[in-house]
Parts: sequence; C-alpha cells; structure tokens
Amino acid sequence: MGLGLSGIYYVSSEGVYIAIFALIGFVQSICFPAFVGISGAWFSRKNRGVAVNGFCICQNMGNIVGAQLGAFLLRQFDKHWGWLFILCAAWFVVLVVLQIFFLKPEPAQMGIYIEDSDKPASMRPRDSNEEEHFNSAGTPLVA
Repeated sequence: MGLGLSGIYYVSSEGVYIAIFALIGFVQSICFPAFVGISGAWFSRKNRGVAVNGFCICQNMGNIVGAQLGAFLLRQFDKHWGWLFILCAAWFVVLVVLQIFFLKPEPAQMGIYIEDSDKPASMRPRDSNEEEHFNSAGTPLVA
C-alpha cells in the first residue's frame, strides 16, 4: 500500500522507501515461521515436505504470473504503476482477513484428525480398548 501511495503522490525520498521496504521485510519475516507451525499441525511428517515445496514454489510462480499480470494491469491503468501496488495490497488484505476468520491452527478444531504413524507411541492417541504395557524404564509400549 505504501509503495502504491508513494507512486501516486510522486514521493521521491529515499528514506520513505527504506522505511517501507524495512516494514515489508519485517512483516514477511513473520510469515514463514507461522507457515511452519501451521503445516506441522495440518500435515503428517510424511507429507510435510510436499507442503513446504508447494509454499516455496509460490515465489517462482508468483514471479512468472505476476510479471504477466503486472504488464496487463499496467496497460489497463494507463501506465500509473502506483495503482498496481494498491490493487495487490488490497487483494492481500482480503486474503489475510479470510485467513484470520477461517484458518484453524489445528485440524482437530474442525474435527479432522491427522494420522501420523511416525510419532512415538507416547504421542499417539490410544484406542479405548488398547491395553497399555510399560518397559523397565516406564515408557509405554505399543504392540
């Protein structure tokens, strides 16, 4: 949003752009740890690599699609590039609001239980009729 407004109002101060890009970097630094936490809950250990790979592909696909979409929209906005940034910022605000209201950090909050066979026996939910056995160290054993 800040880049778009600076383009519309012809701001040429280097300090303004440094502050805007510092803020962008700060906000983006929060995204990856949040993604790792959420994907750790929503995907089994076996499928987490696929989720991270899909997340990493987004940057490359965004560059490809974004260049084409940006060129198209630049023609539509009659070469007023500031509006491109405002349009992107507005779109991201909509996506963030949807995530805030609809994304659940844990799949169990929606009644979905992820079977993770790689978890140690002490972390797996027990069947109600499963008999629990312990080794000499007191750790539960699963047959």
